[in-house]
Amino acid sequence: MCVEGRLSCFGRPPCPVCGSIDPLAVGNGSIVRLALVPLFFRQDPEAATHCAAKSSKITCSATAAVDSCRYLAALFLAFLAGTLKADLLALGITPVPDLWRREPLFRASLRWQTRRRQAPAPA
Repeated sequence: MCVEGRLSCFGRPPCPVCGSIDPLAVGNGSIVRLALVPLFFRQDPEAATHCAAKSSKITCSATAAVDSCRYLAALFLAFLAGTLKADLLALGITPVPDLWRREPLFRASLRWQTRRRQAPAPA
């Protein structure tokens, strides 16, 4: 179902969130609109990750999509704080101590980070 279809049912009972939980229906819509969430909540990193999850659930409630948004919000916050690139690429960056221990991430949402890639040499 497209974003328009999801938004048309948002907030109507009995469906407070409309996003599909089907792991095969995961798209990139959650990530496309993510940047504004950590910008708005940059003074409250825990709220930023919480609201990133809520933002994803509007169109995609699959665990991998929701947790990817939480982790990308954490990366965005670290970037805004001036974290070095090497540290941003380190697995497990967290905006709040023990956040991922208290609210674990779905491991598949971190899988992309385990593959180290070198940037292409400048031409």
